[in-house]
Amino acid sequence: MKNILLGSFFLFCLGMAACFDDSSQSGTGDVSDIEIEGLRDTSIISYSGNRLEISPMIKTGYPEDELNFAWYMYSSKEAGEFAAGFEEGYRGRKIAEGKNLSYEVNLPSDMYTFIFEVVSNGNEYTKTATMKVAVTTAYSKGFYILKEDENGDTELDLFNQNGLRENLMKELLGASLSGKPRNLCVTQNHPYIDEETQKMGVANMVHVFTDKNEFRAFRTEDMVEVFNRSNLLFEGMGADEAPCSMLRSTFGIYYVSNKGVYVTGAGDSGNGSGRFGIPNGNGGSQFIQSAGDPTAGLAFWNEGSHHLDFFDGSTVSPMNYEDKMPDGMVEGNLECLSCGINFVGSEKMVYFLCEDQVSSMRYLYLIAGVGQDEVTELRKLDAALHIAQGEQVAGNALTASVIYTIHNNRLWAYNWDSGEEFEVALPGIGSGESLSFVSNQFLNIWFASNKRSENFNHLIVGTRNGKEYKLYFYDSLVGATPVREAKDVICGVGQVRCVRYATSLLFDANDLMSFDAPSFPYYN
Repeated sequence: MKNILLGSFFLFCLGMAACFDDSSQSGTGDVSDIEIEGLRDTSIISYSGNRLEISPMIKTGYPEDELNFAWYMYSSKEAGEFAAGFEEGYRGRKIAEGKNLSYEVNLPSDMYTFIFEVVSNGNEYTKTATMKVAVTTAYSKGFYILKEDENGDTELDLFNQNGLRENLMKELLGASLSGKPRNLCVTQNHPYIDEETQKMGVANMVHVFTDKNEFRAFRTEDMVEVFNRSNLLFEGMGADEAPCSMLRSTFGIYYVSNKGVYVTGAGDSGNGSGRFGIPNGNGGSQFIQSAGDPTAGLAFWNEGSHHLDFFDGSTVSPMNYEDKMPDGMVEGNLECLSCGINFVGSEKMVYFLCEDQVSSMRYLYLIAGVGQDEVTELRKLDAALHIAQGEQVAGNALTASVIYTIHNNRLWAYNWDSGEEFEVALPGIGSGESLSFVSNQFLNIWFASNKRSENFNHLIVGTRNGKEYKLYFYDSLVGATPVREAKDVICGVGQVRCVRYATSLLFDANDLMSFDAPSFPYYN
């Protein structure tokens, strides 16, 4: 009787690991060792004719004609079947026989484990080796770039391992979306009902908003349009509704418009329509922040009342900070320019930056801590500061307590603790380039250890030359400053307004349950 000694596999079944040790082996009688080399973790684009070509190297005393070779594969979504006691284990997932694998990848986006098994015919001595393959589609993973085209309308580009793919709206819809770009959002595990099958499903989605109140939501797996103005709300969307934002919280999906904040359940259980009912409150905007705590709620700028409101998950209330307003401040004249969240040194801070449309004075709202519905400080900024004059503003979330701004073709960082500013050097950007965009994009999953490999933290800086743009992706920051040249530099056509990252993995509440740092930017 053969005794299976795949120790790492049993650890996986107990939920402690998701891969096999290369030394996994079994057998009886006198044995010679088998060593397997040549398997390396990789990534690949699915549904594009791409093949996974693997040629393992085998070192053993057994003649090769006395060995049997087989390949197996399972997805992270199938891991629960193993944990529940799936009888055949990985051997119920055979995809090929033979030493070398040539496998055309036509799989949904996910993280897959490929297992190579070698078995001696004589004594059934068995050895396995594994590799991880991150499978994505042409659209499911990468940086989506919201831009204004030469006609003042809204377009969408995508940058991923395939390079830059431009003008997706024209490609998918036949024309750009009407109006200038308002916002770009990504949601994870967003529920919906498949129109073809009438079955419930979940997907990561990208949402596009314009200032002429156009709205479209696409599945990032295949960029099929799922939601628009006609089907997002159960009761229908009135002509005067201005869609502003869509975001994933730990437990739900929020849609924000000039009518208020709507809530629907996230698709973690595989149920739900993804549509929304009655709004909470009486206004909203694209300027929204939450500290990521599942009990935190949302602070957001209400464009109708020119005031910060707070949503606690069930009701919307105006935030009370009249006693903190500086002398001469007229909140009714304010428009929000930027907002962001920061978590450095276990201190959490949310900011909103607004400008008086009459006096041009700028005011900084600071909210310390998680889930706070009170403004900690409302600061009138010195007009001589760069942050009080800059054209583009963005926060730093994870590495420095600063707000970035572009002013006089330089990037500056404002530290709200000291009230001081300093210039941020940008390696690789020439003095003749015109700075036009800045954003800090990140993914910060810490609870789900098997998905932390997706984490990143990029300072993205854009330049413009006529109709063309460049984006520099800096992946190594010390404090607020890049310490080396950009990891990637891309060139496209149009004026960049927003960048958002889409991951191919489906994150549920457990993955996003961060009581500390934020998992991803809501607006930045």
